[in-house]
Amino acid sequence: MKKQIIFFTFSLISINVLSQELTTSGQSYLKFFRKSIEKLDRMDAAKVAIYSVEIDKAKNNLNSLKNTDPNFDQSTLINELKVYEDKLVNIKTQHTTDLSKSQAIIDDLDLFLKKDLDEYLNNGKSPNINGLESVVSEFEQNFSNFCTNELATPSIKSKAIRKAEDGWNFDKKDPTHISSMENYSGREENSDWAVFNYYYMRLIYARWSNLSKTFPESKVLSGAAQQAENAYKKVGNKEVATKNALKAKEDHLAKIKMDPATASDPALEAQIKKAMANTTFGEGRTVLKINLHNKDWNIKRNQITGIILSRSKNFSAVVKEKDGTCTLIRYTSYKQDYDGNNYGNGYVYMGQADKILCENVNK
Repeated sequence: MKKQIIFFTFSLISINVLSQELTTSGQSYLKFFRKSIEKLDRMDAAKVAIYSVEIDKAKNNLNSLKNTDPNFDQSTLINELKVYEDKLVNIKTQHTTDLSKSQAIIDDLDLFLKKDLDEYLNNGKSPNINGLESVVSEFEQNFSNFCTNELATPSIKSKAIRKAEDGWNFDKKDPTHISSMENYSGREENSDWAVFNYYYMRLIYARWSNLSKTFPESKVLSGAAQQAENAYKKVGNKEVATKNALKAKEDHLAKIKMDPATASDPALEAQIKKAMANTTFGEGRTVLKINLHNKDWNIKRNQITGIILSRSKNFSAVVKEKDGTCTLIRYTSYKQDYDGNNYGNGYVYMGQADKILCENVNK
């Protein structure tokens, strides 16, 4: 669904740009781009590393915007960002005058060591995987050229090795999830996360393999490259990662069964089915099976007077969806309120929903 976007803020973006329609994802990427521009406005460009990182984030969001909204005219945004890119170029030129070339290269190495893909994370949900191929490919090429043309300079060799080894001594604590991806490769059930992990591991492998080739005398970097390679091989490629995720999901689904019933009461089970059918959840679904998990009712009383307020029983259920698949509902209860003389019609508190193979319902 496309929405009209309007920013109530002073901006270099023209009215023509603001009036264009974007997809929901495109709006998000444009929002993140604007946040980067606002940060750049407040930043000291002399802090080259963090300034460059923010420019990269803005560029990445423009790349992602291009993928989601290829017809969106980015010319004004590109020109706006160019102001900061030019400013960075000028600062770097000044740095080559004020600082030694070796220190500038070490600063660039530090920037490469800190490169991550966090801008593609989505608050713990499935990550945004559009644009990852171009971002990681660009990193691979740029870092390879950097190692060959800049980092191999004899005058900075010892300092560069120390900086790289310090970077690994931090990374091996697993903030980049090397060990996690190596140990849990093939277990991820979400295909988007599996693809994200592949790209993340590819970026990590490019980092340590290039450093190891540049400085073969460093045992620390050789070990880093070997560990990264092992994990990268287990992750495989994008297609393998997706295939492994689907297989892991199938394996997990095959193991899901209903919790066994601890009581049987056909009349009550019929009441529960009717109560479920009367909920919004029950619309278009057919209750296949009810498993009761209490022999006796759970009685709730007023804490002061002891008067009975209601009674309930826990149960699990399987329903058939409109598409023919089945869903298991766990941690669910059926409750009847008490009016002092009689228990009223029951109602259901829905619990956790998980997919289940229909053929496993009676197993």
